[in-house]
Amino acid sequence: RILFMKYELNEDQLFLPAKAVLNNLTLKQLLDKFKVSKKLQHIYRQEKRILVDDQVTSYQDTVLTNKSVTILLPKQEIDWALSSKEACVVYESKFVLIVHKPKGIIIHSHKQDANCLNAMVARYYFNHHQHIYIRPIHRLDRDTCGLVFYAKIPFFQAYFDEAIKQKEIIRTYYAICLGSKPKVACFTINDPIAKDRHQQGLYRISKHGKQAKTICKYVSQYKNYSLFECQLLSGRTHQIRVHLKAHNYPIINDLNYGVYRSNLSQMGLFAIKIKFKNPITHKSHTIYDKIILEKILL
Repeated sequence: RILFMKYELNEDQLFLPAKAVLNNLTLKQLLDKFKVSKKLQHIYRQEKRILVDDQVTSYQDTVLTNKSVTILLPKQEIDWALSSKEACVVYESKFVLIVHKPKGIIIHSHKQDANCLNAMVARYYFNHHQHIYIRPIHRLDRDTCGLVFYAKIPFFQAYFDEAIKQKEIIRTYYAICLGSKPKVACFTINDPIAKDRHQQGLYRISKHGKQAKTICKYVSQYKNYSLFECQLLSGRTHQIRVHLKAHNYPIINDLNYGVYRSNLSQMGLFAIKIKFKNPITHKSHTIYDKIILEKILL
């Protein structure tokens, strides 16, 4: 569904012209559509960051019919240590940055860590003269490579956080597993997942665990390996790895749950695709990790 057709956005402000705002929408309803918290709405009103027809307003019940809205955005600065190497950017807009995470690095630890993905994103922003907070909205395991999504505008941080929570941002993975073609090409795994009490940092299937749901689609076969496309409908730690192992499809070179094979140089799990919506227009975008498609899987 289209929310607003027209807008202007830069580092300083978001502007919605009068014709872009839905009829009979109040200021509070507008901010609620962007998932802005009550606390942040209050702060923006107190700091006089909300203008209606170029006039400061603090009234939530202001009706916006035939009125323009301007949100004055707070100043940002890079708030992470800089890596010596910048992130490999797959997609960028005024709202988001999507980068390729290589294998063997974590997304973040502490803000002085210059060897994580956040530091590589910080270097990219620095090199391109962008003054932006470092805000990833999800994580990948150290040995999983692929797409990671960063929010660039703090005003829309909660919108993307909620989109992840509600599975409106759809993340798709490819998994290379040991095993022959399944009898059913598409199947759903609903096994609950809990911490493994006997092995620290690992997880297992348990009836006492948290609900977890993974949709698996068989893609192709090579010798005794199967390639699956997996979509997360919940966000449990190590979810795909634990689910596939439990169904006799261990991921290649997953040292915790899978099997080792020397003919693949890394763990066979890749964050290959992200689908999301523009928070203003609700236009859908689907982003693929071409680095993986071109160099690893094709």
